[in-house]
Parts: sequence; C-alpha cells; structure tokens
Amino acid sequence: MKLAVFDFDSTLMDGETIDFLADELGIKNEVAAITEEAMSGRLDFFESLTTRVGLLKGLDYKKVVDICKNLPLMPGAIETVNELKSMDYKVICFSGGFRVGTSPAKEILGLHADFSNVLHQYHLHELQVFSLIVQQFHYTCFHLVRLELLCIFSLISRL
Repeated sequence: MKLAVFDFDSTLMDGETIDFLADELGIKNEVAAITEEAMSGRLDFFESLTTRVGLLKGLDYKKVVDICKNLPLMPGAIETVNELKSMDYKVICFSGGFRVGTSPAKEILGLHADFSNVLHQYHLHELQVFSLIVQQFHYTCFHLVRLELLCIFSLISRL
C-alpha cells in the first residue's frame, strides 16, 4: 500500500486555522505570536494550544464552524491529492489543529481520513480542546501523536 500523509495548517490549507478564528475576535496577532513560539520549539505545543484556545473565549461555536467550512486551500492542493489518488495512494491529513477544520477539507479534497484535535463547545460560549487520551491519561502531545499514528496505520491497513 502507498500512503501520503499531509499536515493541514499551512500545508493543505493556506494559513493556520486558529489564526482565522482569532481574527474574528480581533486577536489574530496575539494568537499568531504564540503559534510561532510553539512551532519554533520555545513553548510546549499542547500548553500553547490550550492557551490559544482559551483566548477564543466568547467566539460562538456556530461561527467557528462557518469559518472552518471556508478555510482557503493551498493552490494545487486539490490537484496534488487527485494525482496521488490516481496513483493508488491512500491520502490522509494529520494535524495538530482542529477536526472542525480538517473534516470539511477532507470532503472537498476527497481524503481517505483526517486526524486532529476536537474543538468543542464547553459550557455556553467557551471553546476547549478535547482529547480523551490527553484528558484521561495526561499524555504529552508526543504520546498522543504516536498513538494516533498507530491508529492511522491500523485504519489504513483496513482500507
């Protein structure tokens, strides 16, 4: 089996999902600065993710869904995925971002699967990153990625 795995933010999608969400609240620059610190390794990724999501407090979940349905794909993303699929590749998206963003792109691009964090509505208007593995066992993001990779390979072997 041939497998192609893509990141979502700034790879299949032109930008960072969380920056588009933050822009709605007028805090894009603040959130983008934290994202840059995490991507450069100066901040723990999971801690920075929960901090950035915390800054989105007050953003209505329906608005989140609307924004994520309209995230811009990278030029050539559709053609690249189609070409890989024509060569019998299984094409998946693996992201440290959010399922609310990757799932619409999965449908548009025709990906075989998408794996990412779940962003859900907590109480009435607070957003929170939700992962059973992280909440139950307090794994680091690295352990979560290792476990999800095992799940991916298990899923793909069944396709």
